Amino acid sequence: MGNRIYIFLISMTVAAGVAILFMVGREPQTTLVMSPTMFDGPAQIGSAVLRQFQQQIATEKVVAFGVPTQPDWHRSIVLGFLTAAATEKIPFDILIVEQRMPELDLSGFSGLEVYSIATNTKTQSDLVERLQAARSSGKRVLIYTASVFTTHLISGNSISRYEKLTGEQLLTISSGSLALRSNQEFLIDPPCLGSERDQNGTSPLGCGLLHASRQVYRKHLANDRHVAIMNSPRPNDYLLLVSAPGQGAKGTGN
Repeated sequence: MGNRIYIFLISMTVAAGVAILFMVGREPQTTLVMSPTMFDGPAQIGSAVLRQFQQQIATEKVVAFGVPTQPDWHRSIVLGFLTAAATEKIPFDILIVEQRMPELDLSGFSGLEVYSIATNTKTQSDLVERLQAARSSGKRVLIYTASVFTTHLISGNSISRYEKLTGEQLLTISSGSLALRSNQEFLIDPPCLGSERDQNGTSPLGCGLLHASRQVYRKHLANDRHVAIMNSPRPNDYLLLVSAPGQGAKGTGN
C-alpha cells in the first residue's frame, strides 16, 4: 500500500512538472487579423490597416500607432493610414508626435494640428493634457510614436502606463519587421532574447515578431513585394508585421 502511494505521488509530481513546463514554454495565444497579403508599397499597407479599423476609429477617436525608427519605410505606413482616414471621411484632427521619433512628411495634410511632446515621461502630464483637451472637443487623435511604446507585449511602457493612470484603453497598432525565411530573422528588432540578456525589457516585442514570422515560413511567400500580416495579442492591441521587397541578405531590405 505504501509503495502504491509513493508511486502515485511521484506520478502526480511528474505530471504537474510537465504541465508547468508546458504552460511556461507555450507561446501566447494571438488572434489572426490579416493573413499574409501582398502590397505594392507601404502606403497601401497603411490604407488597408485604416479600413480594417474604420468603424472602431470613427467611434473611439484615439489611435496610438507605433513604428520602429528603422527601416524608414515604416513611416510611409503611417502616412498611408492618415491619407486613407481623410479619404474615408474620418480624418484625424490632431497628430501627437513623440519628440524623439523621425519626422513625417506632412506637406499634404493641411489643417492637421501637430504637437511634438515627450510621451514617455514619468507623469505623462503633456500627453494626458493633450488627449483630455482633444476628447472634450470631440477631435480625432493619432499618436505617432515607437512600437516599443505602444505594444502591450511590453508591460510598463508609455501607453500601458497612460492607460493605468487614466483608466482608458487605447486602440494600439505596433509595426515591426516580418521575416519570411529563417535566414531573415536578423531583421527582427528588437531581438528576441532571454530575460538575462534583455537589458532594455523590449524582448517580448521581439519574441512576438519572431513567433508570428515563423508561422509564415512554410508558406514560401514571394519576396518581390511588400508582405504584411497582422495579429492581435489582446483586445484593442494589434501587431503589424511587414517585409520589404528583396530583404534577406544582410544589408538589404533595411
